[in-house]
Amino acid sequence: MNNSTITILTLIFLFVFFLTPQAEENLFPSNIATFPKQIQETIICTVNKLQPALVRIHVVEKYYSEGRELKQEKSGSGVVISRDGYVVTNHHVAGKAYFADCSFANLKTYPLKLIGTDALTDISVLKIITDEPMEFDYGLFGDSDNVKVGDYVLAMGSPMALNPSVTLGIVSNQRMTLPYKLNSFEMFSEDGENIGSLVCWIGHDAEISPGNSGGPLVNLQGEIIGINEIKYALGGAIPSNLAKKVVEDIIQKGKVKRSWTGIEIQPITKTEKLEKGSLIRYVYPNSPADISGIKTGDILLQIDNKPIDVKYMEQIPLVNNILCSLPTDKPVNFCIVRDSKNIDISIQPILYEFPEMEEKEIIEWGFTAKNLNWFLALNKNRNDTTGVLITSLRMGGNSAQAKPPLQVGDIILEIENEKIFSLEELEKKTHSLLEEKKEKVLVIAERNRNRIYSMVKIGASRTVEPIREASKPWMGVEVQVLTQEMAEKKNMDGGGFIVTRIYPIKEKGLEELQIGDIIIGMEGEKFHANKVEDYEEWKQRVRNFSIGQEVMVSVIRNGQVKQIPIQLIKEPLPRNMVEKYQDEWLEFTVRELCFYDRVDMNLKEDVKGVIVEQVISGGWASLAKLEQGDIILSIQNESIVDINNFKDKLNKIKEQGINKFVFAIQRGIQKYFVKIEVK
Repeated sequence: MNNSTITILTLIFLFVFFLTPQAEENLFPSNIATFPKQIQETIICTVNKLQPALVRIHVVEKYYSEGRELKQEKSGSGVVISRDGYVVTNHHVAGKAYFADCSFANLKTYPLKLIGTDALTDISVLKIITDEPMEFDYGLFGDSDNVKVGDYVLAMGSPMALNPSVTLGIVSNQRMTLPYKLNSFEMFSEDGENIGSLVCWIGHDAEISPGNSGGPLVNLQGEIIGINEIKYALGGAIPSNLAKKVVEDIIQKGKVKRSWTGIEIQPITKTEKLEKGSLIRYVYPNSPADISGIKTGDILLQIDNKPIDVKYMEQIPLVNNILCSLPTDKPVNFCIVRDSKNIDISIQPILYEFPEMEEKEIIEWGFTAKNLNWFLALNKNRNDTTGVLITSLRMGGNSAQAKPPLQVGDIILEIENEKIFSLEELEKKTHSLLEEKKEKVLVIAERNRNRIYSMVKIGASRTVEPIREASKPWMGVEVQVLTQEMAEKKNMDGGGFIVTRIYPIKEKGLEELQIGDIIIGMEGEKFHANKVEDYEEWKQRVRNFSIGQEVMVSVIRNGQVKQIPIQLIKEPLPRNMVEKYQDEWLEFTVRELCFYDRVDMNLKEDVKGVIVEQVISGGWASLAKLEQGDIILSIQNESIVDINNFKDKLNKIKEQGINKFVFAIQRGIQKYFVKIEVK
């Protein structure tokens, strides 16, 4: 049969197939017109059912960087899961909340209390705080084991901190893991705990964005089948069965209790002639497994008669969940293969503990630090957890300028010949040294197992006073160099300066100058400036005269030369010369309003206050949305007269222990009231 015959037969088949009634019925279901409408109605019903339980979560948390304690705002999503107001979200949203609140779609806002958090599954539970008992709409967990690829799902939450929103997609992957790397499935890491060690995500293509974290993934029956957490090409949700178990443990016990044996596993390699099992790739020193005789390289076949089969990375979380669920009150039998022999080993699991050490800013040293836990000590090849670990350094701070400088990762062992075992002892020793008025102290630190001896100057940082300069004569104008190219355009020879601004001051003769005038000389001496870098000639020439002296200025205007006598005055203080105040409580710097502020911002003389010069990111002032250039007019309705007045009023507030107060500010031409809240 030739090609043309095949083509003709194919066309005949397609013609008959598409035109016969039977073919049309097979291809297009009779209810196709109503199918999208049914889906739409189901989605609307599901959204209406669960949206009243959705919350947008606002969190302020502390973190430590650059030698400082910093504050930052975060937003995420959550869902109410009980009538009395328990809320589920992600650990990375609210697990370190300093304080938090939530708002519903109806804009009602309530404070939240953190009940408990589980970094290992990235789940946090909070409770809505109300003055009186209230009942809330809530969602119910569904069974994530029944989820199938292709199921419709709704991702609900507050993307980018918007009001509660919903997107539609399908389940794309029932057991999604991130791309493999060597430490993907370790249960411990220096930065925290590895979520991938226990969680295989429900992958879906419903659009999620930053802010969706903690929001529910919902099936079309209105059941919560996952808690959205990540986006890696697809969205990833923590399965509801895992999340529900964690939530119940946190509500009932305050935390999730897990067992630990001290082994890390990976898939069996092709070199192992075994069909089932898992390769034990690491055994933690002094762990129950180590004490019982388990060794790296053993093949794990069974745990308490449960067969273990790990051929792929996706199977590791299943085994880790078995390991974490073992009883801690009795031994458990592990069946392993070593040197081709089956061996039964009894292991007594212990309660899983991975304490996250509290971090603090030590202002007097210019660093942040924390105690060591067993894992940090292990990774630094140390046998104990004594000493204080430096976690970040303030640039230009005392420790960074020590001789030799201290570094991030150093472990402080001794100060002035006194051993330092913990952060608490470091703080006590610092207080003692300051009382003794010792500024330079000898510090012994450990760095990569070496001893470092360093002299460190300790003490609170101080505000640098502005450098005062002698008063200078000033003409009250701004100028720029008349370059050679500009001069040629104006058919002029020689150099000079173009007047670009005339300040609104009462200076004799200044009113005769105009913007655009070209000043070619003073007191009969011509200017030579004809390049941009020649600007210094203007400053030097003006400073050759005295304050109050009248000088004759040669000006070209419309091709005509004019001689204008102008009296020089005292130059106003520039912005970098006025008095400043650096407040370490709110972490911002203010200064006096100066002449240039008033003319640039067109401020009336009766406007009093101080101007914000710097707002340090992560401080309370930054958190309150203060910005550089804001003018603080009053504190708690008390007007600000000058920098000293502002300093006194702020210190009074600190002394009285007031942590909520209001600044009245001017930003541009608008006035605002800024609430400062210090926790």
